[in-house]
Amino acid sequence: MGAAAGPASAVEPVPGRAYLIAVALAGLMLISALLNLQPTYVIMAVCGGVVAFATVRWLTQWHVLVSSIMLIVLLVPIGRYGLPITLPFQLEPYRLLVAIVAVLWITSLLAEPRAIRLIPSGLGGPMGAIWIGIAIGIALNLPAIHERGVGMDVAKKISFFISYLVVMLLIGSALRTRAELDRGLKVLVGGTAVVAFFAMVENKTGYNVFNHIHQVMPVFRFQQSGVPSFVEARGSGHRVYASAEHPIALGAVLVMMLPVGVYVAWRHKSKLWWCAVALIGIAGMATVARTAILMLFTQGLFLLAVRPQVFKRVWWMIPPFLVVVNLAVPATFGTIKSSFFPEGGLIAQQNTNYGGDSSNRISDIGPSFDEASKTPWFGQGWGTRVPQKLDASKTRRILDDQWLTLLLEVGITGVLAWWWFFLRNVRLLAAAARGDNTEHGWLLAGLASAILAFAIGMFTWDAFGFPQCTLMMFILAGVGIAARRLGPITDEERAAGQARPA
Repeated sequence: MGAAAGPASAVEPVPGRAYLIAVALAGLMLISALLNLQPTYVIMAVCGGVVAFATVRWLTQWHVLVSSIMLIVLLVPIGRYGLPITLPFQLEPYRLLVAIVAVLWITSLLAEPRAIRLIPSGLGGPMGAIWIGIAIGIALNLPAIHERGVGMDVAKKISFFISYLVVMLLIGSALRTRAELDRGLKVLVGGTAVVAFFAMVENKTGYNVFNHIHQVMPVFRFQQSGVPSFVEARGSGHRVYASAEHPIALGAVLVMMLPVGVYVAWRHKSKLWWCAVALIGIAGMATVARTAILMLFTQGLFLLAVRPQVFKRVWWMIPPFLVVVNLAVPATFGTIKSSFFPEGGLIAQQNTNYGGDSSNRISDIGPSFDEASKTPWFGQGWGTRVPQKLDASKTRRILDDQWLTLLLEVGITGVLAWWWFFLRNVRLLAAAARGDNTEHGWLLAGLASAILAFAIGMFTWDAFGFPQCTLMMFILAGVGIAARRLGPITDEERAAGQARPA
């Protein structure tokens, strides 16, 4: 596809002049923002237009486009920033970018099917089952949805789910060569390392740099209501949330990215990438989130079972890492220990019912099962569980258990469909990793462990209520689709560093 018409199929290097133009115009934009020069939007539009013109052939490559989605999801907090466009809903930057790339992708699928094609994901069965369950559940509950006035909530949640699937399938189809896959993973790990670095700054200072992006990029409209309503001290510093919606969500993202970071560092044999992996791990511990620790434990057990030979080579890294964590974030392990073993016991703590809309995880199980028994098979409808809009006969609580929420919204059939989706991903990736002793085998196993860890973590928090983390899981699922096509790294690829087409 030509550069003017859409994404190019050939790999284009970044034009040298683009760096100079980008730096000069970025400086102009920064100065205009700091001095509050008007019209700022015009200056930004000119800057963006010039950079886009100078880099059009590079910028319109599919791996660059999907990498830009990864970065904006990681670095621009969802819920905290919107665009100055009047619509019935808040248009967030990542949604606009996903929509633009999706339109380009679908257009290319129709116009040039030989240049870009939809790659079979192996996930059609579970995705179809999820969609059927959602459709039936909504159809059966239409009168109640209308009566409660949650139609917009349902539409919003469906739009989120559509964007998740589009991102997953787009990434799975766009990363067609080893080189494109590795570039995308470098962007993903590098972006996560940036988030981890500023999370550590936040841990020490309480200053969240991601709450100030609009001061440099005024086109992003800051939403104060999207900022977590707490600045909580935990351990020796602040409990961080960085670009995520909550410390639990941040910890989940960082933990899921650890195996991918190990792949990038191992594949490219770079101390810089190993430092990035260590930084991601330390920041993950700094969130002091039990869900993140549970996910990390799940990943470790899975990888120990699937890739024991790798653990024999790297187990010695664990003690030094724990020492570094204790030095960088003192009291973290003591805080984690006390959170898992509180006075009176964890089970007793989580079985406490405060009444009203507040409760703990175990105390939610009984009332939620009672409520689910009224609509056991297809639930109350996808996206209908809005606690403040529930009547007194229902459990008016924000459930810190995504599986309980799914049981209430989509019923037993929906829960089974979602488990099919997760386990199908894990099975396909683990099967592809079996017998592959290269770094690629580790990547496949690592992606499987991250997806499984997300599914297990859903027992302890309302994961789908945090779009960034959920999107990251679907991004990793998309990377898994692309990685499964490529097979083990060949000697020629290792020696020449050349991409092999899928």
